[in-house]
Amino acid sequence: MLANFEKRNYEGKERVWTGRYRNLHNLPHWHLESELIYIEKGTVTVSDNHRRYTLDSGDAVFLGSGEIHYIKSGEDSIVEMALFDSALIQDLLGRYQLCQAKLTHPYPILECLAEIRGELAQRRPFFELQCC
Repeated sequence: MLANFEKRNYEGKERVWTGRYRNLHNLPHWHLESELIYIEKGTVTVSDNHRRYTLDSGDAVFLGSGEIHYIKSGEDSIVEMALFDSALIQDLLGRYQLCQAKLTHPYPILECLAEIRGELAQRRPFFELQCC
């Protein structure tokens, strides 16, 4: 599968980016950052290194650095995501490995993404550290 390299440009020293999309469709791509994808509404297919996950509202996947993936959303879906420098979780990734990309525990992902998005928008002193 051909995949494009996606390079993220940041405004400052922050190494986190968030996005929120309705009816997202993207081509196969990869990037150096890790990615957390949360389905706020609807049904979405995420393909990760040739493994497909069908996700519904409240589901999430974690994609590590360099993994080839794409997203194909169903009608009237909302996807929230965060891309972040993998160095932020390097110690954790060195000790643990996910069995699959889909997260099954009911983590407060939506709330965490909202907090990060707020920090990035307000850019108060030390906001970069708050996003970690």
